[in-house]
Amino acid sequence: MIDTNYSGRYVNTGILSAVKNTSSSRTEGAFAGAVDRAEQAAISKTSQKKSGKIAESMQKYPQYAKDWKREIENGHKLTAINPPAKSRDDMTMDEYKSYISSVIDKIPEDPSRATTESSIHISDEAWETMKDDPDFEAYVLGGIEDIYTFHNPWMSPPNVKRWEVLEFGVPMENFKGSSWGDMSMGANSDAEDLFKTRSKGESYHKKPNPAAIKRVEERQREQKRLKERRDKEWLDDKYEKQRLERIEFNRAFYMRESIPQNSFPTQPMGMSGAFMAYEMMAGMW
Repeated sequence: MIDTNYSGRYVNTGILSAVKNTSSSRTEGAFAGAVDRAEQAAISKTSQKKSGKIAESMQKYPQYAKDWKREIENGHKLTAINPPAKSRDDMTMDEYKSYISSVIDKIPEDPSRATTESSIHISDEAWETMKDDPDFEAYVLGGIEDIYTFHNPWMSPPNVKRWEVLEFGVPMENFKGSSWGDMSMGANSDAEDLFKTRSKGESYHKKPNPAAIKRVEERQREQKRLKERRDKEWLDDKYEKQRLERIEFNRAFYMRESIPQNSFPTQPMGMSGAFMAYEMMAGMW
């Protein structure tokens, strides 16, 4: 419940009750000072409660604590460089989401991600926690930066399309991340269709570099041309081999050289049979 003190500032009525027993002889300024101290104590208690979620996760999964601390530190640096226009408490949730998106927009990406299309999902609970807890907000932003700036040439080599889905929830260990490329899933359309399905309901979408995608499309066209050329060469070689075999077969027949036994029936042929064989071979040629 919210009430208003004499100076028009919003304070919690529970805080006011903590100072109602002050002597009536105190001045209004002293009363306001007591309210300030009570407010600070309440804020400190709330901050400890917020940080408790992060501390609990770190205690539960100490093997990740070092990375989480680094991400939180880096996330605070991001918001320091890109501060909000007004207090988070004064923002609506839509305004807050817009602010976070603007911070993510400014995170630089490693060149190995030039062809990566990214979809970020933040649960409703995670949004509320981020807005209320600067450390959790920093964890999410720092985690995204950690992924965006990581150099991974093996998973995302040049001129290969790649898709990525990042999911943040509460507690911290509920994070899930998955990625795949157009070379890891058979047909390229299957990989892209999977991303379209997985990205529904996303909180943030980052498209790949247009110039990089153009290179990918050029590579795909070149691969198609090479395949068609190889297929044609294979067929040409096959037909040429068959043609040469027919020539050799005819030459052997007419020169009365040995003919493979499996080429004709083993029983003797009369003139009519030989003539029919000749007609057959002439038709093939």
